[in-house]
Amino acid sequence: MKKMKLGNELLENEELIIYKQCSNFLIFFKYKTYNMNFDLVKSAFHTYFNLTFPRILRRKQYGPLRFTYVNLINIISNGLNLGKLFTLKSSKPNDRQVLGSSCKKSWKIELGVCNVSLVECPFLGRILTKLRENLISGIIMVSVLEQMKMSTKVVADCVDFKVMKQVGAVDATTNPSILLAASKLDEYKRFLDEGVAYAKKYGSSLSREELRALAMDKIAVLMGKEVLNVVPGRVSTEVDARLAFDKDAQIVKALAVIKLYEEEGITKERVLIKLPSTWEGIQAARVLESKHGVHCNMTLLFNIYQAIACAEANATLISPFVGRIRDWYLKNTDAEDYSRETDPGVQNVRKIYSYYKKYGYKTEVMAASFRNVDEIKGLVGCDLMTISAALLKDLSVDRENIPVILSPEKAKSFEMQKVTLDEPLFRYEMNEDKMATDLLADGIRRFVADARAMEALIDKAL
Repeated sequence: MKKMKLGNELLENEELIIYKQCSNFLIFFKYKTYNMNFDLVKSAFHTYFNLTFPRILRRKQYGPLRFTYVNLINIISNGLNLGKLFTLKSSKPNDRQVLGSSCKKSWKIELGVCNVSLVECPFLGRILTKLRENLISGIIMVSVLEQMKMSTKVVADCVDFKVMKQVGAVDATTNPSILLAASKLDEYKRFLDEGVAYAKKYGSSLSREELRALAMDKIAVLMGKEVLNVVPGRVSTEVDARLAFDKDAQIVKALAVIKLYEEEGITKERVLIKLPSTWEGIQAARVLESKHGVHCNMTLLFNIYQAIACAEANATLISPFVGRIRDWYLKNTDAEDYSRETDPGVQNVRKIYSYYKKYGYKTEVMAASFRNVDEIKGLVGCDLMTISAALLKDLSVDRENIPVILSPEKAKSFEMQKVTLDEPLFRYEMNEDKMATDLLADGIRRFVADARAMEALIDKAL
């Protein structure tokens, strides 16, 4: 249990913020985040106020403000009982707030939609300082994962249902590599069997190649359906990477996958179709989003120009890769390692996020492909992050206090002129970026290799 040393008085502009998350409350003191059980919070408040407050109210000098303080205690007490958010924030009083020479600070109490402004006589600061000391006795540092979830949606980059539940993931992503690995495990073999059985039943007139493709799509959908029984949001399902340079074929495949989901009772609003961020993939997303209402997740994205093209196509979400960019620079430059500030993959996502927010694009940024927790910590505040099971576990036990790095407000100062891309300019900028060109081609090859390995498993079962 980690405790924090406290000063004797609350500092100017310091905040005490408490809000409920799951069964616990998160407590903030001067940019530090702590976690404690609901009952401990209530006990700390009620014990102190029940013992101390009546004596204070009997003091003559506080008589005129007794009702105000009683109201304060009622607000806090009721808020705790209801599990509501409230904030106590100190600030210098203005002339209207000053009721007497003893008033040094005003305290703004925010409880849900109910805001109450109070003016402090000297004892209120002492009450809150003592209260803070009582709270600390039961406080435990919040994990990096819990801190992240305050500003970033956490997405599970796996089909490990147990991990999804444990970390409270809101969405989940899949790809051919994940499906292949899962299909080799006994606990997920039923998806392979069910997908093959479906293809045999409904694909009697299909060629063997078409049967394999149908079975593979069905397996992905069955796993996606299972994921959606665990996460409250969306699942990403990828189209065959061999279609990366065929716009029309990607559209047909995406609609076929959506139809398979609908057969399972899953609406298209809960599905993101993953497409590679080639020019053809981006144009397929434009059609799917505008004409069919199908939401797209643009993957294998490695530079700002791919990101801009995706945003101009109104793609729902992009997945810029972080770790693969780092790997490329370590292999192709003299760099030996990177910090979270110098990591080129982290810098790329920061650039994309800032560009999107500065120019008002609605496309969400979901950072992906992490190699370590430092990369994740360097992107706190990003719209979403999709994280492997292993790194999610690491984040859940890490107790470092981390700041929010990305925000729409910070993005306003980002310096880059707005760019309008057509196909020639897109292809030129990709050609100029050796890293992005190499990694896009390599990523497609990897997904194709895993798709072929998956087909080999299906062939054995057909």
